[in-house]
Amino acid sequence: MAALWSMIADGSRGATYLRTMEPLVIGLIISLTVGISAGVAIGLRQTVEWITLPVFIVMQAAPMAALNPLVTFVHGIGLTSKVLAVVMLSMPVIAMNSYKAVRNVPSSMVAMGASYAGVRN
Repeated sequence: MAALWSMIADGSRGATYLRTMEPLVIGLIISLTVGISAGVAIGLRQTVEWITLPVFIVMQAAPMAALNPLVTFVHGIGLTSKVLAVVMLSMPVIAMNSYKAVRNVPSSMVAMGASYAGVRN
């Protein structure tokens, strides 16, 4: 508690917080970009689903947190290993949720899109 109060008093707590948030934000941006794109592609194309869905299922089911020490050993204690840890833990969940969202669109919504001259690519 003494260290917390001293960091608040000298103003270094805010900078430390922002430095801690940096790998989280970078990792989430990468995970969201790749995960949503992969999930939509898996949901729309049967061949993409057949090839990549098992990879994401294994990544989601495997204890990815157990691989974090290996990533830290290979890349050191730096920004790269922290970003990779965030990506490894979050991207499978984002991709699977995107895939399920695309697959579970009600047929009435697809018909409504077709009535507005929408095409499914």
